[in-house]
Amino acid sequence: MTREVVNKMNSDSYFTKTVTITLRDSNFNTINRQKTLDDYTNDYLVIFDCVAELLEENIEDKSYRLVGMGVSNLVLNKNLPKEYNLFTLDSIDEKEEAINSLIKEFQDKYGEKILYRSKKNKTCK
Repeated sequence: MTREVVNKMNSDSYFTKTVTITLRDSNFNTINRQKTLDDYTNDYLVIFDCVAELLEENIEDKSYRLVGMGVSNLVLNKNLPKEYNLFTLDSIDEKEEAINSLIKEFQDKYGEKILYRSKKNKTCK
């Protein structure tokens, strides 16, 4: 589920700051839990780690009829708040665009599971 959500976010140029899980047991009791990231991200590993953390904290030893995940607090890449560094702004933006373009090219050619960004130091709160 996480991979599908992140692929959709990336194809539409969205970044998220909030990750949510939903668990519904066999008695139809539903719980929703969410975590807010320190920074906006579209990184699969960061989002997956938050989903895994939420599940570990909230799942019990019983049957579930529904397990879901989602993202919210979305922003388009062009509207993404950026930190500005007077000395390195241009070079960082150019490198990020080149890396993202290369990853997209590989994914388009060889499939979406072939290449991902490495985990950044973004953690859940």
